[in-house]
Amino acid sequence: MRVDHPQLNQRDRRAEPSFWVAEPTDDAFSLLENALSGDEPALRRDEHADEVNALIEENARLRELLSQLSDLIRKNGVSR
Repeated sequence: MRVDHPQLNQRDRRAEPSFWVAEPTDDAFSLLENALSGDEPALRRDEHADEVNALIEENARLRELLSQLSDLIRKNGVSR
């Protein structure tokens, strides 16, 4: 990993990084507010909803398999 240092300038001994702007923008503040408040972008919420739905479907499938297994155990008379 490398740390980049600002280029030296003859006039002020340090050149401004290229991402500096004359005036701050509202977008930068809103991005910072979202990051600090923990808001998730809409895409992340959609991914979360998809994962929850997949887990619900898998849970239903496993419950059905458990029900079938229980029926097989009862039919064969296996007890503890």
